[in-house]
Amino acid sequence: MDDSKPRSWSVDRLPRLAPRIVDEFRRQVPFYALQPPEIIDGPVRPAVEANLR
Repeated sequence: MDDSKPRSWSVDRLPRLAPRIVDEFRRQVPFYALQPPEIIDGPVRPAVEANLR
């Protein structure tokens, strides 16, 4: 299998995936549900995007 395919797939979909993943964190993980938007949109969302890359 070409190792670049999963990375390419996730990078191409990054603008749609990261917000959905973060929203799911907020629904499923109590710690994230309690965080204000500036925390979620500040360090959390970029961390999710970096991990997807």
